[in-house]
Amino acid sequence: MTSPRPLALIISFIHYSLIIAVLGALLTGLRILTVKAPIGALGIWTYIIPQGSVYLWHGIFAGLLCLTFFAYLYILLAYKRYRLFIPTKAASNDTHAPQNKSANSNKALAFIFLQLSVWLALALLSGAIITGSLQFFSVYAGNYEKLNKIHQLFAWALLGFFIVHALIALVAKGIPAVFSIFTPKLGDHKLVLATTSLAVALALSFIYIFIPKQLQQELVIHALSDKPDGLTSEGASESIQLDGEASDSIWKHIRAVHVTTVGGSSLENGQVTVSVKAAHDHKHAYFLFRWPDASRSLKHTPLIKTEEGWRIMQSGLLNADETGFYEDKFAVMLSRSDEIAGAGTLKLGHRPLKHHPRPIGQRGLHYTDDGSVTDVWQWKAVRTGFSLGQADDNHFGAALPSDSEFKRYTGGYQRDDDCEHLVRWEAGDYQLKPECGGYISNWKLLKEGIVQPRRLPKNLNAVKHIDKLDLRHNSSDRGKWWMDWQDSQVYSADSDTLPLGSVIPSVLSLGPFKQGRGDVSAAASWRDGYWSLEIKRSLSSNSKYDLPIEDGIFFWLAVFNHSQTRHSYHLHPLKIKMN
Repeated sequence: MTSPRPLALIISFIHYSLIIAVLGALLTGLRILTVKAPIGALGIWTYIIPQGSVYLWHGIFAGLLCLTFFAYLYILLAYKRYRLFIPTKAASNDTHAPQNKSANSNKALAFIFLQLSVWLALALLSGAIITGSLQFFSVYAGNYEKLNKIHQLFAWALLGFFIVHALIALVAKGIPAVFSIFTPKLGDHKLVLATTSLAVALALSFIYIFIPKQLQQELVIHALSDKPDGLTSEGASESIQLDGEASDSIWKHIRAVHVTTVGGSSLENGQVTVSVKAAHDHKHAYFLFRWPDASRSLKHTPLIKTEEGWRIMQSGLLNADETGFYEDKFAVMLSRSDEIAGAGTLKLGHRPLKHHPRPIGQRGLHYTDDGSVTDVWQWKAVRTGFSLGQADDNHFGAALPSDSEFKRYTGGYQRDDDCEHLVRWEAGDYQLKPECGGYISNWKLLKEGIVQPRRLPKNLNAVKHIDKLDLRHNSSDRGKWWMDWQDSQVYSADSDTLPLGSVIPSVLSLGPFKQGRGDVSAAASWRDGYWSLEIKRSLSSNSKYDLPIEDGIFFWLAVFNHSQTRHSYHLHPLKIKMN
């Protein structure tokens, strides 16, 4: 019995939707793989697969896949169409088949496999939907890495299934059957009706994106006592000393919010959970972050003296992809948008901006499409943390043009001040620009091989302890891995009396940031396998690059485990609520 015309139209619409959803999810999923894959791992595919707001579109295609998949299951059961995919002897007979018995046998067998393959497709789609949904809703069961790999296996299996399915269809029904997947029979129904149905399905798939809005965690920023003496009724002090020790009594009375971040480099099981507490005194906000880290990483691409000269200890620095000799970092982002995966600022791809330089790491850039700004604070253990007592106040905004072919292009990731150069050359030596502060690298030109240091320590004994420490990149570091400017001298071959094998820091500290980059104070400590980081910033700011800390602002976190750019992330933000 033929299907009613409305049912035929529905089946056709599901057919088209399912094809688009699966292909879209596979292609965008391939691009997401580049976030963690080594540079260039996808080869020629990197020039074919989508770029830009890939996480958003992957979620949209996943939503469409869920809707069409469950609609198809309903039709199978409600209209008993599953009977069409139960192999029978009669179903495999072909009245138009050639008289060759061997050929008939092969066609019959292929036809049976074709029917059974529908059930395999349903099983693979079920696995991909379940594992993808668990990741989307941040249910990792303690092992994101394993869950992500299982999801990838289902995706690759689906891709393999389509290829095998097409080959079986070729044997069973000939070449026209291979292409019939893209041209389901609509009878006398107009194609525009199927297209309209598909548009409705795409609109409905956005539900998959907006459901998490109802599940967002709140980050309550608790008000400290308004009493002049700063004491609670119990007599416990509510003042907060920014020392990174988290010993102030107020922290004991605030419940922590826990955020599981995933995908970063060198993380156990591919994930790390950050606890967050927050308070304010009506002028400033205070945040306490704690996260596990087996090692305290402070070695930031140090310089080592070899027989040929000074070399940078690194393995990926030139591609902005150092994951060995690098300091631990922690980042906070404030945004007005809650779009998944970084408020819409993350654009994946080898060249997401056609008329701008390629990202040096070939994995993507941060920028906003509408010119809006997200506020980004980066605590860098050596460069801004222990040396300056600050977090670097930056922002993601509109993508700017490149101003130098020698500098790494960062799109919309920019500083909050106008200090392009932090030092100036005068009278045969570099002089500090007192209006800036900050840090610079201790080499004149970043390159492979031999480099010339900018400066050497005035007191050579001050750095002799460094080369005696454990130089393995996953060791827990001690000591001072930066040089203060005033404790160093300009490099010259005559003053370079350090013996071979000597190690000196690559970070030259110029003193605290003086302009917009210095708006965020920070202090940290590492103890018993945990980092504790306290951050302080004004609730409001006059800078056009800063966002106020107020109700409705979204809050994002990222952990860098001795990694330059491969940080952890979470898909859905916290939402600030002032108490």
